[in-house]
Amino acid sequence: MGYADGLLSTGERVVHRERQHWFVFIWGARYTILAVIIAVVLLVLKNNLTQPWQDILNYAAIALFIGGLAVLFWTILQYLNLEYVLTNRRVIEVSGVLNKKATDSSLEKINDAVLTQSIFGRIFGFGDLDILTASESGISRFRMLVEPVDFKRAMLDAKHEYERDLTGSGYADSPPLRAEPRRSGEPP
Repeated sequence: MGYADGLLSTGERVVHRERQHWFVFIWGARYTILAVIIAVVLLVLKNNLTQPWQDILNYAAIALFIGGLAVLFWTILQYLNLEYVLTNRRVIEVSGVLNKKATDSSLEKINDAVLTQSIFGRIFGFGDLDILTASESGISRFRMLVEPVDFKRAMLDAKHEYERDLTGSGYADSPPLRAEPRRSGEPP
């Protein structure tokens, strides 16, 4: 049971649950990769220096390597603690490793959803979904969402079902497709 499951109200059920794509590690590991490259360069350069400088560069390389691994570990923890949950009443984003942050938007307040997928995202199955609401903040951005088309479709279906439940009639009444033909002598 995740953190988001504890936020559900009575009668609320999870319709769809998603995470970020694992490609966020590539972006999140940029400092780790940079730190490891600098550590390797320092270890190569230390061979041309005298003894006290070799020790200093050894310690700097070790510190960079350990610091890079710590950043990578933190990125992994952030990835594991971020989830996007769609319920039959709202959309919830839960994030945070030590301090949790839960942002939710009621399905009835959602005005629009903008899906952005690059060619790279379409190939590997991820994209960004901006949910436009009537709230003060206005936009909730779900970055690098796995299968964003499925999430958007499920969200729109849940919104339609929620609106249908609110009206109580099953489906909202729509205007007739054609007007009834007028009988002769009736005013228009």
